[in-house]
Order: sequence, then structure tokens, then C-alpha cells
Amino acid sequence: MAQPQDPLRAARAEQQARKQAELNEKLNDHVQSYPLNLAYPANVLSPDTAAAAAAAAADDEAGSDNASRDTPATGSGAPPRTTDDFVNHRLLESGVLFDDLQSLGEASAAVARFVDSMNRTGCYDAVQVAIGRPAPPAADELEVESADASPSSSSDEAIKASQAAAAAQVERRHVDVVLSEKRWYKLYVGGGIKHEGIVGGSSSGSSLEQLPRVQMETSAGLLNLTGRADVTSAEYTVDQTGATTLGLAHDRPLYGCFRPHSALSNLILTHPLLSGSNTALRLTGRMDTVDWECARSSRDRTRSVGVKVCNMGHVAVPESAREAYVGLEWSAAFRDVMPRRHPTLPFACDASPEIVAQAGPSWKHSLMYQHRLNNSLCDDRYNPTAGVDAHWAWEVAGPPGDVGFVKGTGGAALHVPVADAMGGISLHASVNGGFIRPITYGGLCPATTSVSDRFYVGGPIQLRGFMHSGIGPRAETGGKSTAGGDALGGDLFYTATVAASMPFPGISLLRDNGMRLFAFANAGTLTGLDGTPATAILRSTRAAAGGGLVVGTPMGRLEATYAVPLRYGPRDARRSVQFGLGFSFG
Repeated sequence: MAQPQDPLRAARAEQQARKQAELNEKLNDHVQSYPLNLAYPANVLSPDTAAAAAAAAADDEAGSDNASRDTPATGSGAPPRTTDDFVNHRLLESGVLFDDLQSLGEASAAVARFVDSMNRTGCYDAVQVAIGRPAPPAADELEVESADASPSSSSDEAIKASQAAAAAQVERRHVDVVLSEKRWYKLYVGGGIKHEGIVGGSSSGSSLEQLPRVQMETSAGLLNLTGRADVTSAEYTVDQTGATTLGLAHDRPLYGCFRPHSALSNLILTHPLLSGSNTALRLTGRMDTVDWECARSSRDRTRSVGVKVCNMGHVAVPESAREAYVGLEWSAAFRDVMPRRHPTLPFACDASPEIVAQAGPSWKHSLMYQHRLNNSLCDDRYNPTAGVDAHWAWEVAGPPGDVGFVKGTGGAALHVPVADAMGGISLHASVNGGFIRPITYGGLCPATTSVSDRFYVGGPIQLRGFMHSGIGPRAETGGKSTAGGDALGGDLFYTATVAASMPFPGISLLRDNGMRLFAFANAGTLTGLDGTPATAILRSTRAAAGGGLVVGTPMGRLEATYAVPLRYGPRDARRSVQFGLGFSFG
């Protein structure tokens, strides 16, 4: 039988382990505080050039120690397509300080942000940053060493002089950025998934309006041709119903559209309201047919072009961005509402008279501003337990288009951890709302809004317990796919949700991967705007309560819920069991 451990020996072992942990922490703090003085500019190298430079440095190490000090990293092999100015701008914007003192910990964090921003462009297989090769002193550091600040100089000048003198005491070191670039082109032919009807940017909840469809996809792209992580792409798809989609897009940093070191280029890189080299220009063109037959017995055929300026590049859907998004977009779209055709009568429509009256082409010309925090102030992107979130957008449409309106949406969410019991319980609350008001522009545009521009409310993540487009104004009749009547949309809506969540109990695999149980209650309404008093809006509120499972995935927030409608109308489309995929809490 094993002898029980001596209590005194166990206490000594515990004390020794605690002291060792404290020493390790102090050592780590000391290493992280090590001062660095990084030489500007950084050297941008390809893997072949970096390997050749490393071999040359190894050969020189046996000879003169000054060989690697005065000579930048060079070698054989093709240079990278990426320009030096783009890389150095990204380093500076990520927080790397050149020719100034910075601790090793701060430099490491800044380099990590730089690598992440470069990888998100999709133009690189790998991005590596090496710091360490000695560099010769800068000219201004030599001047500082030979001159002292005069007693009559201002306090600011004295501080700058002292900082420069401190930096001069630390050996300058090169920064080598090794870029493993992808090929300048990409081709793809195969299958894919078509996500139709993403709602959230113009309504609430950021959920998928209908189930994805399988499609055949052909796409081609050009990568980094200008050396500033620009991407040009084209795609052609055919889904399982035979509907085709053609899309073109070009994405590039905005400052790269102007002559280097010009006034406009420098303004974009230095203005405090812009994001420097991350400020992007996106040009789009698209021909698509969106199927709304499950909700309003019609399809929308759209041919559109757009120009967008935003604070980050390579983001097609603002709701899916990993950080806060700010964008201004101009678009022009030629739209055609096509009611569902009757299956047996060739010249008849299988849709309500209200939808048939909306049939025909329209031209929408609009300008939209959008700001989304995208849970950047929360502890998790898709399944937060602490933090705040918000979004708002304004859109104005008018001539030369034949559709006129002003549209505003907004929302906020709050997540508060309240107890450490059972792994951590959190409370959640959110509210979203929006309105659209027609503008006639003196008779140039109609006095009513189109079904293509109105709001639609219902479905998982947005208003649980009701089907997509399940509440609000509805026609008396509908097509075969909408027996309860076609959803006509509304000009004013709101949704509100309160919930409590906790980690999934019992199964550690699910809990460790972020799955949580949650209970919720949500309410909302959708109605017209003109002549509707506030009391009538409140009386029309629908409500439901229930519970479910939620987990954050690389694609977004995945929910499985069961809800019991508590307050509903006789013609509302209700559903208790739902699965939802979206981008925010709702």
C-alpha cells in the first residue's frame, strides 16, 4: 500500500512551484519589455530571396561582422509583386514603430495584426516577419549624438530630443517581410452553394431569408496585379432551378487609384477619419434572379452596378466582416418583379393581385451609408457573452431612377455576464428597427414603396417562432407556394429580444467548442407608416418565447430553437422548430 505523502513535503513542493511560476512570469515580463529600435523601411522579400540572403549572411558570419550590418537583405530569385510602400504602410497602420523605441511585446502584437491584415486579402499563402539583423545608425541619430538640446528650446522639442537620444542608444535592427504570394490568377469549376436573400443590413437579425441552394459554379480571378493586394473576380453560376447569376467585382486600396505621393494619395493615407491603406474601393456589376416565391409568389430579376468606398477591402457582405465596418455605396439597379406563372394556364399568374400589380421593371438609383460594429466590442464574433454591438444605415433613392424613398435602419445589443455558476451565465438584450418613406420628387417617382424595397419580418435569429416574412401586411390570396396569402411587406418595423444563456452542460466536447443553451423571449411588428398611431403599432406586436442551442461557426451564428408563439394574428405564418444561420444575436 502506498504511503501517504508528507504534508510538509507537499507544502514545500507547492511553494516551490508557485515561486517558479512567479519567476517565469517576471522573466516573460522582462523579455517582453526589451526595447527595440526598428529601421525604416522594412525589406520586402520573396521566399527565394530570403533563403539566398540567409545563406549569404551565414557565409559572411565567418568573415566580417559588418557585412550584414550595412547591407540590406538581397539575393537571387524573382522579387515579390507586392510593392514596398504597401507593406510599409500596413506595418505602420498595424502599430509598428520605426526609428523609435518600442518594446518587444508591443512590436510582437503589432506584427501579429499586420500578418492578419495581409492574410485577409487572400493574395498570400504565408506572411513572415523577421526582426534581428543589425542596421547602421540613422542620420538623425548621429546628429542627436553630437548635439545636445539647448536650454532655450521648448519643452516639446526637449522631449523629442530626449526620446531621439534614448532611441539612439538602442541598436537599430532590420525588419524583413517575407511574402509567399499566390499565383496571379485563379480558376475554379465545380459545385457551390447559393445563399439567396441575406437580410439584416436593411432589416434586423442578419439571417438567411431562405435555405441555400446547390449550384454549378465557374469563377476566375486576378490577384495582386498592381502590387497592392488588388483582386478582380468574375463568376457565372447556374442553380438547381436553372436560374443564372453573373457577377464581376474589383477590389483595391483607394490610395492606389492615384499617383504615388500625390495630394489625394497622401490625404487618404493620413486623414484621421479614413483607414489608411485599408480604405478600399470596390466596383461591382451583377445580374441575378432572387427567388421569393416561398414568401410572395414572385422573383426579382436584378441587373446592377455599384461603387463602394469602405474602411476595409475584400468584404462582399458587410455583416460578415470580422471588424467594425463603415461604407458609402452608390448603386444603380434595373429591377423586374416577375410574378409566379400559373402551372397550367400559360397567360395567367399564380400570385395575388397585389403582387401582379407590382410586376414590371423599375430603376433604382441610390446612395447608402452603413456603419456596423459587427460585435467588435464583444468577446466573441458570433456567440458573444459580454460586450455591446450596434449598427445603423441610411439609404436615399431618387432620380434619375424612377423609385424614390428614404430608408433608415438601426439596432443595438447588450451582453452581460452575471454569474460564474455552471460555467458562466450571461444575459442578452437587443432591439432593431427601421422605416421607409416614399419621396415623389415632384411627381417623378411614385407615392408608394415597392415590394422590393419594403421590410419583411420573421424567421430564426430575427423573430423566432414565426416563419420568414411571417407577420405584417398580407394579401387575401397567394400562389401555390403561399396559400395563406402573399407577404406584401411593411414600411415600419421593430423587433426586440431578451435572453439568458449558459454553456452546454454535461458533454465537455460541445461545451469546449462554444455551444450554449439559451432561453429567449422576442417581440416585434411590421406595419404601414402613414396614418398608423403609436398605440396601433404596439397593439399589433407579435411575441414568442422558447429555448434552443447556439454555437459560433466560421460561417456565422448557428441556432436550433423551439418557440411557442404567445401573441399572433390569425393570418401569421408560425413555426415552432427552426434552424437559423446568421451574423448577429438578433
